Amino acid sequence: MTRKRGVLIGSESVLRGAGKFGPAISRYHQSKPAKVVCLRAGGSYELGEIKLEATPTQHSDPATFGLKFRTGEGLIGYTCDTQYFDGLAKSFEGSRVLIANITRPLNMRIKWHLCSDDLIALLKRVKPELAIMLHMGMLFLRHKPGEEAARIKAETGVETVPGYAGLRIDIDKKIEVKRPITQPSLGMFA
Repeated sequence: MTRKRGVLIGSESVLRGAGKFGPAISRYHQSKPAKVVCLRAGGSYELGEIKLEATPTQHSDPATFGLKFRTGEGLIGYTCDTQYFDGLAKSFEGSRVLIANITRPLNMRIKWHLCSDDLIALLKRVKPELAIMLHMGMLFLRHKPGEEAARIKAETGVETVPGYAGLRIDIDKKIEVKRPITQPSLGMFA
């Protein structure tokens, strides 16, 4: 942070604070990038050749938003934390890759979050080429995310993988999942 460069993009609650939420990034740290952008659902921001579009969510923090990344290789969607609601799938129509925060397995949903069965409903409507599950809670991790991903693929036909540190996805005409040489050895991703 010795030079002002880059863009920090966040929600109102993260950047300024809203009600009982935030701010989560100090004014000091917000002074370091060249630009700070406060984004809201329905808003957008162009970052070079990528257009970011904020999508609606239903979460305890009303400023939370999902994201769509419009790239030359196609649309990438990210749900962020949200519960399933009418219109969620519409927000991500046309996504080649859908990254989803899936806190619990099966139909074990908790308020403000998606579970695996919600992801199945979402994938059946969005029909991306690849789904990546993130933000899996401890109950999900004990349930073996690899097995849950296989169940989701069997029900939707969409290739589904649990995300983890080091996972790499190459998006071109073909989408490739590249697992690092040292991938998790806990057996839970098998």
